[in-house]
Amino acid sequence: MKVLIFTQYFLPAYKAGGPINTIANLVKYVDEDFYIITRDRDLGEKTPFENIDLNKWITFPNYSIYYANKSSLRCWNIASIIKRSDIDLIYLNSFYSYRFSIQIILIKYFGIIKKPLLLAPKGEFSPGFLDQKKYKKKVYIFLSKLFHFYEKIYWHASTEHEKNNIVEKFPKFENNVFIAEDISVIKKYSIEERIAKNSGELKICFISRIHPMKNLLGLVRILAKLDSEIKIQFHIYGPIHDGEYWKQIESKLVGLNKNISWKYFGPIPQEKVTKLFLRYHLLFLPTFGENYGHIILEALSAGCLVLISDRTPWNSINNYNFGRAFNLKDEQNFLDYIKYLYTLDNAEMKEKSLNAMEFAKSKMNNDDKIIQNQKLFESVLSFQND
Repeated sequence: MKVLIFTQYFLPAYKAGGPINTIANLVKYVDEDFYIITRDRDLGEKTPFENIDLNKWITFPNYSIYYANKSSLRCWNIASIIKRSDIDLIYLNSFYSYRFSIQIILIKYFGIIKKPLLLAPKGEFSPGFLDQKKYKKKVYIFLSKLFHFYEKIYWHASTEHEKNNIVEKFPKFENNVFIAEDISVIKKYSIEERIAKNSGELKICFISRIHPMKNLLGLVRILAKLDSEIKIQFHIYGPIHDGEYWKQIESKLVGLNKNISWKYFGPIPQEKVTKLFLRYHLLFLPTFGENYGHIILEALSAGCLVLISDRTPWNSINNYNFGRAFNLKDEQNFLDYIKYLYTLDNAEMKEKSLNAMEFAKSKMNNDDKIIQNQKLFESVLSFQND
């Protein structure tokens, strides 16, 4: 089967985070012929990749890829590429991206292309994401329903949690939503490689895009409420996606009490992320929503505990002893958990880290995930042919 993937960012890009890894693992492990159309640059960059041919197909062992500049992403050019490609299925990796989703939906809507279309919203129907620029999104969803843009479209949800979010907005398409969990390939480390933990210290990290959706501002507000005798080292990693939002965060960071030592390190290449977690005791990510949350699994695989919101598919960590997922309205719960971890000694932290590693290992059964993703494409073609 030949699958044409539209995704805004792909390797060697890394600043867009999880979605890049998802597609990279998909094309590496699922046995289909994949063709990828993507941007010619990384997230937030003004210049294209160096030493990469643009606007032409480049062949790699597991896929072929087309790095498109802005003019090549115009509607008529995309329609021409699709019509010239001998493909069986189109796979979109966004609902709201105009260049990489909406215009392709419209091309199909007006009958210019006939190929079946599978859409993965990648968390774009989570309540937190919908709250960002919500009026514009509400208008588009209303118009899409009014004119039946998505009448003959199939949907890919990474989890049951995401399927529910999709069905909430498009209940009539429930039978067209398929679940296939993202394939996770994470380097494994031993407990001996982790940083030690003394009682009376806590090293916290935030690793994600600097974007309102990830709620770094809310995180800093929580840290600001810690008692002054609790000394915290807090490090931030990730590309600044929203400059104005970062200015708000900076103004709060500089106002923190001296008991909280903080530093911003900028974006970090994906291949270095898991190893970085070995240097921290806690990943703090009070996100407004995640469709999967690769970064959470990466942290756990390195024995780093996690403190997250209850708006991800990882709420089951509340049943274990290596992390917590709380409602964002309950700030005191976040504060109490940080205070609790602050008191732990090395033996207590080591036990939790070992449990986190074992839990992550149990979640990385990629054989089942590969089969799920293989069946995903087969099911769409089967439905299309019925």
